[in-house]
Amino acid sequence: MNFVTGATGLIGSHLVLQLAEEGMPVSALFRNEIGKSEVFNLFQFYGKENLYTQIQWVKGDVEDADDMFDLTEGMENVFHCAAIVSYHKKDASRMLDVNINGTKNVVNACLENDVKHLIHISSISALGDSKGTVIDEETPRDFNDYHSNYSKGKYLSEQEVWRGIQEGLNATILNPGVIFGPNNCTRSSGTMIARIDKGLPALPAGGSGIVSVLDVVEVMVRAAKQTPTNERYILCAENIRMSELFTKIADALQVKIGKTIAKKWQIKLVFYMEALVELCTGKRATITREIIRNYDEVKQFDGSKAKRVFGFEYRNTFSSIEDTVRYYKVLSKGASQSD
Repeated sequence: MNFVTGATGLIGSHLVLQLAEEGMPVSALFRNEIGKSEVFNLFQFYGKENLYTQIQWVKGDVEDADDMFDLTEGMENVFHCAAIVSYHKKDASRMLDVNINGTKNVVNACLENDVKHLIHISSISALGDSKGTVIDEETPRDFNDYHSNYSKGKYLSEQEVWRGIQEGLNATILNPGVIFGPNNCTRSSGTMIARIDKGLPALPAGGSGIVSVLDVVEVMVRAAKQTPTNERYILCAENIRMSELFTKIADALQVKIGKTIAKKWQIKLVFYMEALVELCTGKRATITREIIRNYDEVKQFDGSKAKRVFGFEYRNTFSSIEDTVRYYKVLSKGASQSD
């Protein structure tokens, strides 16, 4: 049996679908019924709703150590996908608790229950610092550099897995870039789609690595079928400038956005305006201090190690962007019809 945490998120929902398609029994962790209904909608989008009944849903919370012990008992593979992604200071404490302590609970449960293989979803944010060079799995992390709370949390979460490995746990760590795939437009890369759809007067600076959620899931399943390596793997199909990425998304949405790259002072101005709106109305700002700190940073990642070890080829990232946009439009249409 395979156990999936964060089964209602972007990665987890696609993973349970893939496991069901391959006839691999799956127990999926959920926190509320809304999350389960979102997964069913995703199955429908792919025309696979008949597979939904193959999922064994179990309610629980990664922050509850007893839940993790009980729910991982008898499991062969555990896929840890649960995490919070945020760059807002109001989410920092909660995010660190879930990402670090949740991973600690999963690792301890896997050790106590002699789980055969833990496959942990980390992030490129947990990796070392580039200093202008391409980042790979061995790039050292400079602790004197500035790191966002999300980066700190993912790094410390990953340290819990390394600690588990030292204590005898078999594990594989995956560090994906920015992930694209059909998902709730209020989370992960979906928020980027929604923001661009509203129109932007200018393009962002910076650059990073991106990957399809289908690639991430394929590697997870392949890892589960292979002997555990106790190593980490970057998952990056393409390194891209944010300006080019936003332009591609706008093209897929068929909306017009600006063609010039916004200056940092302009982003700061938007930050102050949104901060004032948040103070007066409570509406969350989309630009935060952490985003500004990393605004013009360009990082490149080497995702070739995963290709060699797991024997796969990365998909065309634009096709995943198109799928994400199509799903976003399906959700938007459904929301407008229900109003």
